[in-house]
Amino acid sequence: MTSSAVFGYAASFLSAAFVVGCGGEMPELEKSTSALSYSQIYTSTDWSGNVVMSVFKCGWVNSTTPLSPVSAQCQVDTGYVLVGGGAQVAGPWDENPSLNPGALLTESESGDDFKTWYAEARESQYQNPNGFRVRAYAIGMKLMRANGTYLTESEMKSQMWVDHSPYAKDRVGHPTRLYHMNESNQYVSGDVLLGGGAHTVPYGDGNFLVYSLPWDGGWYAESKDHLVSDPAFISVKVIAIRQCPATWGYCLKSAVFNSDLIWVDSGTRWTTRNIAASSWATSSIGAFNAYNGAGRMITNLIPSMSDGGGSTVWTKDHGVASTGRQGAFLIAVARQ
Repeated sequence: MTSSAVFGYAASFLSAAFVVGCGGEMPELEKSTSALSYSQIYTSTDWSGNVVMSVFKCGWVNSTTPLSPVSAQCQVDTGYVLVGGGAQVAGPWDENPSLNPGALLTESESGDDFKTWYAEARESQYQNPNGFRVRAYAIGMKLMRANGTYLTESEMKSQMWVDHSPYAKDRVGHPTRLYHMNESNQYVSGDVLLGGGAHTVPYGDGNFLVYSLPWDGGWYAESKDHLVSDPAFISVKVIAIRQCPATWGYCLKSAVFNSDLIWVDSGTRWTTRNIAASSWATSSIGAFNAYNGAGRMITNLIPSMSDGGGSTVWTKDHGVASTGRQGAFLIAVARQ
């Protein structure tokens, strides 16, 4: 089976950047409320200096039970609101993604509190007997006024919203979802897309993320079972803000940037898309992963430490060799 015809090999019509101004409900799985310790590892600004983005990296969570999912979370610091994040899977001793175990991503998405990003991975049939680890990254935003003061968290939250797509009525082996901002009842014309993420809910041997990226004024995601049938639900989230936040004094714009779609052979492969300084600041990251054959899945979505931020994506085949094309995507924000 190949990845969804919604995307196929879309290199011919993907642009380097573009500006972006029903089913039954299923409750989300309960998540831990305890936050892990973090370090602030990078800060960037747009051309004006009024839009500030910082990346926070949190500690590892180790697997304890074979085939059970491992969840991690990361929060942004006081004064920031969450706009994006990432997820990383690694072996028990080595952080090199090329040496990762048989664990694949099932979640990289925000909570509803504008503070917390969640990451989750689980093993398939091919396990590492030594287990694996998961960590989450969080991207936070601050907005500075002309007088040098910042909007408070409450002021920013009052101008933002986060919403998730309804889960499909039926579980399927290869669920897909595209959720546009304007499908949400919180949407107001002109709202600016800041970020998004995805969560697949498997019930057996695993259903794993293959796409999670900004698309057409919203967020798109796919997941798949792998070699063993495990129909699942999938949902995506979008994070948005009013175009001209109250009391800020300026207006915002966002754009989507992507790397070239590169051919990848069997094995663990990576792609990066960074943006230059003094223009935009990265608010969210995503992955494009079109595969041939049995399938390639996402193992890492990591915020890059470039001048203006960026996105690094790792994918891998699993048990059966599979080739494909992949690309790194990001949303970047700037003052108009």
